[in-house]
Amino acid sequence: MAKYNRYSPTAANARPKPLRSGLAAEQHADALVDKAKDANKLGKDAEAIQALTAALKADPLHIAAHALQARLMAKHGKLNVAIPMMQNALLQQPDDADNAFLYARWLAQAGKTRLALAAMHRCVQLRPNHDAPRRYLAALYGTLGYEEHSQYWARK
Repeated sequence: MAKYNRYSPTAANARPKPLRSGLAAEQHADALVDKAKDANKLGKDAEAIQALTAALKADPLHIAAHALQARLMAKHGKLNVAIPMMQNALLQQPDDADNAFLYARWLAQAGKTRLALAAMHRCVQLRPNHDAPRRYLAALYGTLGYEEHSQYWARK
């Protein structure tokens, strides 16, 4: 007797749809991000957020759209929305030191000090000669009560 195949032929051939829908969608998203950057420069934040939302609908993995929308949300005090958006951008482009620094600062502002500490260490790895992440590390260690670590990073 032949073995019963529990998988139907249509289920076996079904493939998940890719998140990116093609070059045209990516180019459309790039154009919308450029429009959002221009609106942001002119101080039209609502228009910029609308353009970025449309860009993310066209291309959900657009790094610049995630990063810029996170910056705009943080500007308006919505850190609970900005932090995950910046995290999405950093997961796709982990070596972006500027976005990593902003992410760590926002975590500290949101009261997530230990996460901010780890993120700030990543900033120091990315830019070892940059003073701002080291000063923030000293402040974060001081906040947590680690005076020796705080003094070490303040002197370094």
